[in-house]
Amino acid sequence: MIRVCLGIARSGLGYAKITLSFQDKENKRISKVKKKKITIAIIVLLAISLLGFLNYKNHRIHNIFDEIYYEEDDYRSVEQLFRKRAFSKIKDIKFYDDNSEDFYQHRVEYQESQLPSNITIMSYHFHFLDSKVPYFKIRIQRKLANADSTITMNYQYFPENKTLEKNMWYFDGKTDIYAKEKIEDYLKQNGTLLDEIQSEFDRVLKEKILSDWTTIYPSRFTSTNWGEVDVKEYWEQRIVPKK
Repeated sequence: MIRVCLGIARSGLGYAKITLSFQDKENKRISKVKKKKITIAIIVLLAISLLGFLNYKNHRIHNIFDEIYYEEDDYRSVEQLFRKRAFSKIKDIKFYDDNSEDFYQHRVEYQESQLPSNITIMSYHFHFLDSKVPYFKIRIQRKLANADSTITMNYQYFPENKTLEKNMWYFDGKTDIYAKEKIEDYLKQNGTLLDEIQSEFDRVLKEKILSDWTTIYPSRFTSTNWGEVDVKEYWEQRIVPKK
């Protein structure tokens, strides 16, 4: 009788061990399934977040000037931590960045080796901190027949209203002159015409500056197909309000 009881007890222990072993395996299997589900959920969440971020970035872009402004703004704000600046792909380019409110300290400037014939300055000026309205300008300066004479064109872009403002001027030794009639007279004195100079500035913008952009950035636009942008011409100084 005692042997029978011992046998039953041993059988019970064996069954209990088998039961515990099965439960351990089942618990491990459930744990693995849970971990797998959590991992998949995290991956899906990250993918959705990434798609949302990329969609947000693309939604802002309506033209080639949006690309330039937001690419530089994104880099300056956060992305400099994990990627190179797009403009760094251009040969002989110089950067000026020191968080100053002076817009001249937020610029990307072509060096002499990259300048087209008769062009003395080609640069981007980004207004991130010093303006109520975000914008940037492309500045092109050309020398004239008189070695001391130059004429300058500003292409000033405002991303909030998708407007590109063209603004020509020269310095008369005392102040900047923007009046069309005075500019025409000034150019005639230097052996050229307003239409010729305007065409040359537009050509440099398209064939050099914007063409360079499309080689360093996966642009949705071209140097001649800018996208949705309203181009305006002004014959007066354009002053953007300070913060």
